[in-house]
Amino acid sequence: MKAIICCFLVVSVLSCEKGDVSIDEEETNWIVEEKDPLTSLVITVDDILSFNLASREIVFNDSIVCQLADANNLPDKLILYLDEDLLLEMAIITSTSSLIYNDLVIEASYFEEREPLFYLEDGYPLLQGAWSAELKESTQKERQENAQKRQAAWDTFIVYLSDAGKIAYCTCG
Repeated sequence: MKAIICCFLVVSVLSCEKGDVSIDEEETNWIVEEKDPLTSLVITVDDILSFNLASREIVFNDSIVCQLADANNLPDKLILYLDEDLLLEMAIITSTSSLIYNDLVIEASYFEEREPLFYLEDGYPLLQGAWSAELKESTQKERQENAQKRQAAWDTFIVYLSDAGKIAYCTCG
């Protein structure tokens, strides 16, 4: 039976020429979704109310929180400026993401009946749990290399927030 199916598929594919395939839309139930192009949220450091160095929680002004409030309609990327200078770019993800990121991300955690919380991380997910030692090591190495590439921008970010009195050091909840 498998041989018959394979032969049928081979003959079907070989008998088609480019542009030879037609689809009767009435006979199909296909749904084709077009993915929107990547969306970005552009902000300045002035949109940041505080950044906690211990927990890496970042708090935005209400305008930015409103733009990030819908977990189902998040921009793909956050672009951070200091004056007219591009400072940092990061993917925006939710804490339920199934993807692996090995560069700076802003992780959004959503809860019922309260505003979301946001954390800056050097990658996602955190390297805990069921990671093999080899995968954990290679992932950590890539994340460290990416952090080194943005070190000057990160230092500028921390100094600016510190000078503006927006750095928190509390490890408490």
